[in-house]
Amino acid sequence: MSHHRKVRVGRQAIVDRDMNLVGYELLFRASGADAANLQSQADHDAATSQVLTAVLGDFGDRTLSTGARFFVNLTRAFVVGELPLAPGLEDVVLELTEEILVDEEVMAGARRLRDRGFALAVDDFEGEEHRIPTLPLAQFVKLVLPGVDEAAALGIDRYAHVERLLALVREHTDDVLVVVEKVESLEDFHRCRAMGADLFQGYWVQRPVVHESASMDPGRVSALRLLVALGDPETPTAEVERLVLADPALSFRVLRLASSSAVATSSPVSSVGHALVLIGRRTLSSWAAMAVVGSADPGAGGITGQGRAALTFVLARAGACARLANEQSQEAYTAGLLSGAAEAMGLTTEELLSTVRVPDGMRQALTSFEGPVGSALAAVLSTEASPGAPAPRGAAAPLEAGRAYARALSEAAGLSAQLSV
Repeated sequence: MSHHRKVRVGRQAIVDRDMNLVGYELLFRASGADAANLQSQADHDAATSQVLTAVLGDFGDRTLSTGARFFVNLTRAFVVGELPLAPGLEDVVLELTEEILVDEEVMAGARRLRDRGFALAVDDFEGEEHRIPTLPLAQFVKLVLPGVDEAAALGIDRYAHVERLLALVREHTDDVLVVVEKVESLEDFHRCRAMGADLFQGYWVQRPVVHESASMDPGRVSALRLLVALGDPETPTAEVERLVLADPALSFRVLRLASSSAVATSSPVSSVGHALVLIGRRTLSSWAAMAVVGSADPGAGGITGQGRAALTFVLARAGACARLANEQSQEAYTAGLLSGAAEAMGLTTEELLSTVRVPDGMRQALTSFEGPVGSALAAVLSTEASPGAPAPRGAAAPLEAGRAYARALSEAAGLSAQLSV
């Protein structure tokens, strides 16, 4: 089996103290790789190399349009120069993982990378003596907040553990940004922010759950109905217009979106029908997803940083599905939006579908991963390395799905910023 078939690509948002998006960690994995086994480590190196060049190499500008950056893990072979890093990846933050034993060769390699203009991050720092010399070379240091059960088993105070490491980092370098990983709750975020952490990453940041939304208020239901209608290419424009006009908040937002600089023409927007033509179905679908995920009131302006992170994940999943299901790209885009919206709101797909009627083909794609749309969704979920993702099947090879996802993530970051204004 070729190396690239082993690749999975996960991703997590990294936000600042005000919940503004700073970047995404892209987690490149060779499934089953075991660092203790040289053959598996070679597979892991090859997988990382394949994805770095094939996925990140697809971007002309590696800084996302929101100003966010990609963070990627490196194996020792890349740090010491045994494997090359392609030119043009200088906007990517390179993470020195905890598996890398820091010796003179690694220090020399890290200095070379820094001199080439790369930003370095010391990943999962636990106070190891051998890694301390890398701290002054880094722009970022990442600390892991132990889980509740893990801390209990070790007999340690979770927050005191992070605070001790943070103090150690500050002893050795002043201008580094400290990232706390595994931020699982609002309390985690507040406590780590109070102790002086700069950036935050974890399940709470990545998968914001809007607990009150499970009841699906009328505004969300209207937006969800619109999203489903837009997913069927056979839905007449008159029916889309009827759904928008049936909800005053929806109508207002559509008119406002059409009048924005992104889509406005020299002539004023004269009606909701005119607005729908200007916006287009894909953008309108994306906005409907924002109304479902980001705000209880679709007429309300603005979206929180946490909501924007959720929206970006939903749009990335949808965009990747559309890229992998060329013949049915609009249906696949909608399937990705519905799947992502359910996850962002803490609902099962079945719970979300119980609130709105969807065509049988769409339901089967979402619940049983049937047909080309279901196959594309399965491939994207596997590529995301989402918990409980189905085994990918059908045409999409993992590397192809990884490429589609990385491109879609870049587009989604820009689109969520545009929609959130």
